[in-house]
Amino acid sequence: MTRTARQPLVAHTGELACSLLVPADWFVHEIPATAQDFGDVAAMALLAIGHNATNTIMLTVDARPTFTSGTVTRWAHALLEARGLTVYWINEQAVGSLNGVAGMAIDAMSEDTAGTWFAFVEVKQRIVRLTMTAQEQLPGAALAIWTPALESFALVDAEGIAIRDIPPVDDWWARAKQLEYENRLDEAEAVIADAVPHIGSGVQTAQLYADRMTRLKAQGDQAGAADAHERASDWIWRYASWATSGGEGAALSLERDEFLSKLGPVP
Repeated sequence: MTRTARQPLVAHTGELACSLLVPADWFVHEIPATAQDFGDVAAMALLAIGHNATNTIMLTVDARPTFTSGTVTRWAHALLEARGLTVYWINEQAVGSLNGVAGMAIDAMSEDTAGTWFAFVEVKQRIVRLTMTAQEQLPGAALAIWTPALESFALVDAEGIAIRDIPPVDDWWARAKQLEYENRLDEAEAVIADAVPHIGSGVQTAQLYADRMTRLKAQGDQAGAADAHERASDWIWRYASWATSGGEGAALSLERDEFLSKLGPVP
């Protein structure tokens, strides 16, 4: 029998159901609902799991009631930090037809994964979270699974009516960080240059590479971290050189020296 390229991963949360598409050769499991104590602010109810045959790439769907205050972005940070993850970039992004947030988080204490891709949406007093982990340093391969999953995500209510929301806004810094993670460095620099069409683009680009150095160093990529250190240094020196007066030159040189001090020696 010929199988389609993708299959649905379905999850239920109360009177809501959600689905998204994963590769057709994956194993998918819907988790039966169980009693859950949401007094723990980090508690999430696991709803569904999908994974490849070798368990090296896994996508999960979980949910919990919303909090009494805050935003989806704040909730995303808190719920990820509760799992020991640090948000590397986060962006307001369409999750199917819903307005949510998505991004990538890293575990600086582990070298087992290439990062954790995540998305959060709020609907009907619930926070729904999608998470994908990959035990491979293959951002392109991971995106080939993650992007269609997000685009295909759909929520329906008890009557089967699709739940829709407003379109998201753009976030140039998160977009630059995502391109950097995919090793599309020239494109990342171009995003910054377009969004910050003045001298400040230099220090923003330097910060992009400083963050890259920290991430690659934590993942054990010493050569990549050293290259990012060199790029960060080059950009902060370039930034300081763009001064147009003596007073501005002194101020930018001081900012450069403080940046280099925080950057530290070559890994």
